[in-house]
Amino acid sequence: MPEPSQGDKCRLEQRVYLLGTRKYVNICVSKQNTVEEIIKHIITVCVNNPALRKDFFSAGRDEGGVVHNQKILTNPDAYELRLLDDDEDEYYVPLYEISSLDRLKRIGDFEADAIAFCRVQDLKVTPAIYNTTRSNDLVRHERNVFSMFEFLLLGA
Repeated sequence: MPEPSQGDKCRLEQRVYLLGTRKYVNICVSKQNTVEEIIKHIITVCVNNPALRKDFFSAGRDEGGVVHNQKILTNPDAYELRLLDDDEDEYYVPLYEISSLDRLKRIGDFEADAIAFCRVQDLKVTPAIYNTTRSNDLVRHERNVFSMFEFLLLGA
């Protein structure tokens, strides 16, 4: 995703907290980009950054400790963006009193300096997901953050 130039009035710099942890990336995008595009961009940033790649992919273990296929972990439908909960003592905690950010809306429609990049919890993985990244192969239930540390603890 091309970064808007310094003087661009649509330029938006955001801190994105990753997978319910204190780890974050700073991104610079256009306010015109959709939430879906931002999710794809964050995945690309995480996959291409050696310091984040290991943590990103280690978050993909199931309860038996089996690592999911890379296509699942890079499928944008497995993630969502949320506003941060300003009532919490921890500054990076996602807000769950409202739904996740609408994937079709522009990121500039949400007034936030920082957002949370979360895994969709209770993501049901069908056998077809290993061969495709189409969104209709995923069934989502209640959406909650599923931090990589919780995931590893449950899978260990």
